Amino acid sequence: MTGFIEIGGRIVELAATFGTMLRYKQQFGIEYNDDIQRLHDLKENDDEYITQTALVGIRLMWAMAKTADDRTPPPEIWAQIFDKTDVMPLMIKAVALFNASVGDTQNNEEPEDNDREEDDFSTEELAAICIQCGISVVDLDRLTVGMVMKILSSIADLRKPEKETRSNIRKATPEDIERFFG
Repeated sequence: MTGFIEIGGRIVELAATFGTMLRYKQQFGIEYNDDIQRLHDLKENDDEYITQTALVGIRLMWAMAKTADDRTPPPEIWAQIFDKTDVMPLMIKAVALFNASVGDTQNNEEPEDNDREEDDFSTEELAAICIQCGISVVDLDRLTVGMVMKILSSIADLRKPEKETRSNIRKATPEDIERFFG
């Protein structure tokens, strides 16, 4: 999923894919979702919140620009194009594009009792699962986050043993009980 923003008179392409998450984590050493959670925790302090929101927004836009064009320079050089530019409207567009990439990753079925929740997986763990399922790193640059999550969910469903249903369970007969106890 791609989009465009104008920064300092330049048109910049942004790509919102699973690869964006990988680049974000690789470059900044923190999950995008963890940065967002940190912002929610800062809302009490307006100045710090505004500063950190702009930082996270620029980080996300850089990761999306780098995903769209591998020739994008390192973030500290790339961020110089924001000189005298209001970051907030651009960030809103980038976040909307990224959120559209995530899409509907929720499953409508009842949650199962798992030891681990979906949100507990790191970007690296999800990428490893993708690779284990035959999805290449190149594919991750082409697939939205929502699509990757749906593919992984489908693969997991296909690998589950068939659930027992009432139609394939029968009551034990006296002969079954006799055979069981010998």
